[in-house]
Amino acid sequence: MPERRRKYTPEFKDEAAKMVIETSRPIAEIAREIHVHEGTLGNWVANYRKNHAGEEPPLSITERARLRGSYSAGSGREWLLSCLWRLRSVGLIFAGWF
Repeated sequence: MPERRRKYTPEFKDEAAKMVIETSRPIAEIAREIHVHEGTLGNWVANYRKNHAGEEPPLSITERARLRGSYSAGSGREWLLSCLWRLRSVGLIFAGWF
């Protein structure tokens, strides 16, 4: 017997998408929490962002760096070492200091 698809209200979809956007938590984490497939929630977030593009606050410097991949909140030491390595590679830190 085929599995019946669940239907969600537009309000539920918007609230779930806002949870992802406002808390900056991973989609997968929130999807597990509300018992929705992460791909489904990802689609809801994309649609919400498309429909409410002008409403989102601008990103902070930390958020921009995190999205760029140069900063990870859980690995501050690695981030610091990567910054020092970059400074050394452009000659701003002498090899004897690092």
